[in-house]
Amino acid sequence: MKKITVIGDIMVEPPFMEQVAKNGEYDFTPSFMPLKSILEESDYVIGNLETPLAGPESGYTHELVSFNSPDVLVEALQEIGIDAVSTANNHSLDRGYEGLARTVDVLDHYGMAHTGTY
Repeated sequence: MKKITVIGDIMVEPPFMEQVAKNGEYDFTPSFMPLKSILEESDYVIGNLETPLAGPESGYTHELVSFNSPDVLVEALQEIGIDAVSTANNHSLDRGYEGLARTVDVLDHYGMAHTGTY
């Protein structure tokens, strides 16, 4: 029997952005590492990516209800065992159509399976 785990709302709110920012770089991995051993128990893990990856020129998350996260977030998600993400949620257009399209491109670049927006 296979085990599938679905987790919700991978969000990067302003306090989290401040926590992972160091000298103009972002490192999400230490924050997510406590989940790795739990997620490794599953054969396939799907997460709800509740933030676009619209690039630095679109401004990263600085207010509570309008998100945008650095591309390296995807690396951290892969490191802890997330295999796929859904991008269909109320924040997919937080940086407009261009941000949505770039998110799909970034996920493709990292080889992260995704569904929801195209």
